[in-house]
Amino acid sequence: MVYNNRGSYDTALDYHSKALAGYEELGNTAQVAFVTNNIGFVHHNCGDIPLALEYLTKALAINEELGEKSGIATSLNRIGLVHSNRGDLTLALEYHAKALAMREELVEKSGVASITGNIGLVYSKMGDFPLALKYMEKALATNEELGDKKMTGGTLVNIGAVFSKMGDHSRAIEYFAKALTLFDEIGEMPFKAIVIGNIGAVNMYTGNYPLALEYFGKALAANEDLGIKNGEIISNIGAVHYHLGDYWLALEYYAKSLSVVEELGQKTQVASSIGNIGELYATKKFEGYDPAKAEEMLLKSIAMDEEIGEKLHLYSVHKALAELYENEKRWEEAFVHHKKYHELEKEVQSEEAKKSANLMEQRKQTAEREKEIAITKAASDAKHQATEELLHNVLPPSIAHRILGGENLSLRKYQVCRCFLPISSILPNSRNVLPPRNLSKD
Repeated sequence: MVYNNRGSYDTALDYHSKALAGYEELGNTAQVAFVTNNIGFVHHNCGDIPLALEYLTKALAINEELGEKSGIATSLNRIGLVHSNRGDLTLALEYHAKALAMREELVEKSGVASITGNIGLVYSKMGDFPLALKYMEKALATNEELGDKKMTGGTLVNIGAVFSKMGDHSRAIEYFAKALTLFDEIGEMPFKAIVIGNIGAVNMYTGNYPLALEYFGKALAANEDLGIKNGEIISNIGAVHYHLGDYWLALEYYAKSLSVVEELGQKTQVASSIGNIGELYATKKFEGYDPAKAEEMLLKSIAMDEEIGEKLHLYSVHKALAELYENEKRWEEAFVHHKKYHELEKEVQSEEAKKSANLMEQRKQTAEREKEIAITKAASDAKHQATEELLHNVLPPSIAHRILGGENLSLRKYQVCRCFLPISSILPNSRNVLPPRNLSKD
């Protein structure tokens, strides 16, 4: 688990596999489910979606057989995360909702907060930022109530990321700064490094490249101190140098990033790094402009994207390859890749339209569910108030308070017959009603 958190996924899988074999030999089914769940999550982290779903589904089945509700909730939540990261957002919400219901049933506030935050992340990906913020703020309030500074900081980071997507970069920096203060306070260095990297990314998006380089450099140094390899930060440094026109430095960092993500087995990042190098070699302003090398790298990136189903990056690489062929006056090949680019662009837009439609339906269902919860709560409150009024009318205050406080009293010993008010004061319009002789057990 430590190696997983450090991004050393192959090593993490090696240890988990040894543990799994040991627990299987011992016949410890609960631990088999636990480790199987973790193996699935490692595969998710390194971008192997099919294997991630295979292991997480196995863990879910074992936990269901054992009736282990907490394990079931963990599996459901993680399957939701996998679907979220692969872009199946409606399915992600479905799994998160099931996991949330189970955590609420178990009254596990920390788990409820975690899944609520994950639902917020899905809505953020859908582009429904107000709903994303609503769920994240719920998660934030619960984490603050529990005094969980690590999870509070993580939620602050996610809220900051939503504001960044909305283009409100000053609010994003504000939330990142709050998270940074918390992580400093509790000595959570890995999370601190992530926040510093996020601040660098905001500065890169706003065109403040010198400040972006400063923060990316700090984040990279922090990760190196922790022994964590982070290819994404290295790639971002390369991207900043590319925007500044420092193409040789950009190439150096892109190559370093590729080496790291290949070592870590991060397939999505490998495809991205290879694509970045290809686009750099296809840049005419670059002194090292090399059409043959650019073609080789871009085709390799396309093959990898197709294998893992990464459409967003795939269509941008087709566009880069089409432009390269145009520069080289290879018109037929340029036409083929322009066509693929436009087809994929339409496909992605169509999927976005479906996501919007699903989002509207999901919002409707969420509103209906919240309405039902509010009605149930109102009915429960009204029933409680009526019960409280009745008990205060017929019992001494000290006894009524004890019963309302949940104490199980034998009412007979308190001679309740002496405590009843005249029946007309309780039911003023009931003249023929006889006073009760005894009380039922309920």
